[in-house]
Amino acid sequence: MSSPPAPAESYASLYTLFQSQTSQQSSLAASLSTAPQNEGLDALLDPETGFCPRIQTLCRTLLEDRHSSSTELLKKECETWGLIQGLIGNRLYASSHPPPAAPKSSGRGSWTSQRQLVDSLITSSPTLTELVIVREWLMDVYREFGPRIPVEYASTTGYWRFTHLRALTEQNKSLDPDKGCKNLAQDDVASDQLLFQILYQLIRAGRLDEAYEVCERSHQPWRAASLRGGLLFGWPRIARLAGAELEEEEEDDDYTGNLSRALWKKTCLRIALSPSLTSAERLVYASLVPDHQLAHVLRSGQSGTWHDALWIAVSTLVEARVEEGLTEHKADSGYDGIWGEEDIWLDEGADDDAAVVAKRSEKDWETDVLETLEGLRRNHSISSGPDPSHPIYSLQLGLITNNLTPTLEAFVTWFEQPRNQTPEAEHLLRFFTHLCLFLRLTGMDGPLDQDVVRRILEGYVSVLERSTYTALIPLYTQALGSNAIERYSAYLITHEPLRSIESRREALSRASETSLDPLLVAVRTAEKSVEKALSILPQPLHYPFPDLLRMGRCDTETEEFLVRSLEWTVLRPETYPVAIEQACVIIRWALGMGRLPVARRVAAMCKEWGVDPVGPDEAEGGAFHLPPQTLAEHIDYTHFFDIHALFDKVDVALSALPPSSSPLHGQRLSELEDVVKKLNERVLAFLTKRIWLVAPFHTQEDEEEGKRDQELRRVRKIWIPEIILRFVSVCRSVGGDLALKAALELVNVIADSRYGVFHDFGGRDEEQGSKKLRELLLLMQQVVVQSTAGGDGDLFRLVRRPSLL
Repeated sequence: MSSPPAPAESYASLYTLFQSQTSQQSSLAASLSTAPQNEGLDALLDPETGFCPRIQTLCRTLLEDRHSSSTELLKKECETWGLIQGLIGNRLYASSHPPPAAPKSSGRGSWTSQRQLVDSLITSSPTLTELVIVREWLMDVYREFGPRIPVEYASTTGYWRFTHLRALTEQNKSLDPDKGCKNLAQDDVASDQLLFQILYQLIRAGRLDEAYEVCERSHQPWRAASLRGGLLFGWPRIARLAGAELEEEEEDDDYTGNLSRALWKKTCLRIALSPSLTSAERLVYASLVPDHQLAHVLRSGQSGTWHDALWIAVSTLVEARVEEGLTEHKADSGYDGIWGEEDIWLDEGADDDAAVVAKRSEKDWETDVLETLEGLRRNHSISSGPDPSHPIYSLQLGLITNNLTPTLEAFVTWFEQPRNQTPEAEHLLRFFTHLCLFLRLTGMDGPLDQDVVRRILEGYVSVLERSTYTALIPLYTQALGSNAIERYSAYLITHEPLRSIESRREALSRASETSLDPLLVAVRTAEKSVEKALSILPQPLHYPFPDLLRMGRCDTETEEFLVRSLEWTVLRPETYPVAIEQACVIIRWALGMGRLPVARRVAAMCKEWGVDPVGPDEAEGGAFHLPPQTLAEHIDYTHFFDIHALFDKVDVALSALPPSSSPLHGQRLSELEDVVKKLNERVLAFLTKRIWLVAPFHTQEDEEEGKRDQELRRVRKIWIPEIILRFVSVCRSVGGDLALKAALELVNVIADSRYGVFHDFGGRDEEQGSKKLRELLLLMQQVVVQSTAGGDGDLFRLVRRPSLL
């Protein structure tokens, strides 16, 4: 036999299937007024192929696996889905089909059979209808999961063989002909006990026809007749003459049922209460007519499980209400019956419009029903199996009383405690999760506390995060509604922070397959990643200006996490604007901490993925319609990194410059001077075209914007001096009139108040600014000295000459 399907995957596939069907039908109904609006629900609640029956089939398949470690839980889950199917389906039907009126007296000469009357009583009372559904469900559960019933038992003679043999050997001087039957032989007692046990189990399972057959095979037809006394009387021929509408199966003209059911019921009560009979025989007849005064008889003869206690309570309530309705109808009819019988009536002299009114109103009776069922939570007679506090049993009672929230809340509060998160508890959580999802699909989740539902769904998502079924996480996070994006993003950040970019693409693809917006997922994941990384990393505004620039790529895993957070927003063009904003945040932090390699890596990633916001008109926000301050900041960073790229070219050219004696020296030197010329143009434009990282639209309207401006000013004060120092150092290393004159002319730009460059050598860290200024003066001194080498000693020779660059 092939191994059963993986539970998590199988549950997910069923939920996905029916979610798709119901959503498609809802969309169709919304767009087409003629579309059937309940087709999706019909498929969901189909008794053969609906959601609940298919999960029951899945549970049964898993039960066939003898290695399953949760057999009892699977049984309880399987039976509960049957209850859900019956009750929820009935409630959905009742919500769109008001129940018919209670049975009325139809006037003189009309006749109503017991069968018609009881059917009317049930259909006119939603509570009674649901109790009948629960009773039938309990019978189904007993048939499937109860003890095996040895129906093959049959007596061969129909009399007490061993008692008969004993009587033949004894001298019986008593005039009582039944004396020998009052003290049966043990073998006959055991045979009777087995017969009564079989009969009770068949009655408990709702297999009455088989109980009749067992009596027949045991040569006790009289006992079969005594069991049949509970059948309601009906006579289609008379009912048809009275104008009643009959079902197809009632077209036969012959009457069925017991004409004197009330007398039969009294007899059964007396038998069940008779102390002279065995407890097994009393139990058989007590189970035929459940009654409050027979509760001790019913409890004494059963195994004492939760289902037994529930069956006793529900059967007693149903029987009492039916008997009450029959009695009231008989009193209103004003007639004792035909042929002197008491259980069928001709209505005489009754008001045609007067409805049958019970001694207790429907509302009062419903209150009594709820009190009785809620009392089962305190039932101490359960001696076998879990008590009513078991989560599934408590849920079953909550389903019956239509009050699930207390059970759901109690369970999720219990599960949230770490010590309770066992495999069995996770199995229960899976069941509760899919129950909530099923109720949502049917639209019956309105009475539930949505906060409790959210906690259950989040708990199941947490279980999936710890399992091997992580591919199912998007499916269940989307059920969280407004919190779905936040929850899925948190998972992506926490559990797989450094996954490959292909894995990230796959995660977004799975999100789109489960109705999660992949763009929102990508944006929120990127935002949360940056927030998390920056909450761990040091903040620039809390530290002095870096004294020595660290040149490593990413010194810590957190820095790597921060940089790679950009990958979430570069996968799709729709998120490129967010990628630009995110890149600016990361670069601002990196430059503020002196981490130039980190900043350059972020810029390179944007360039590699084609994330370029600059359109034909930068002032209009570029191709992505970015906010002006973000676009300006990005453009400023672009110029900054272009200058450093030229610095790298100069370094490479200097390292590759051959000795002056080499024939290639002149060519290489010319190429180097060309690079220095471009570098000079870029540096001058960088310092003079506009104030770098400072623009008129940078405001301080709120705290966040003010912090951003402070960070930008810090970056400027760190890197403006650093670029000037490096440019002067490069010119000094290159030498020659072109480079040295460019370094000397830079002094005018630094001193020009229009550009504010001189102020960048001071600021918050005055000591650091003074140090940078001293370094600049020392370099300029060396440039001046170098410019006079090999000449006539004129210090201003290069200054007076026209610009050569």
